[in-house]
Amino acid sequence: MTVYQMYFVDEADRIALGEDVECVDDSAALRTARAALRHRDYPAVEVWDHTKRVGRAKRFDWVAPGMRTPESRVQASPGA
Repeated sequence: MTVYQMYFVDEADRIALGEDVECVDDSAALRTARAALRHRDYPAVEVWDHTKRVGRAKRFDWVAPGMRTPESRVQASPGA
């Protein structure tokens, strides 16, 4: 297992919170970060494996037609 760093960024794209997470691979780390973002009040999260950027997930708020409450949707982008 590898220890990855999750960096939650604010609206100015600055790191607001950092957390370590242990995952089996890059894909699992990105899935974990997406899930964590759904429960945090930040617009995006980046996942790093030491000096390698694994990826970034962004939050998009939207309301589907006929829905009463906003939902959060997360889109991931590949690492640098």
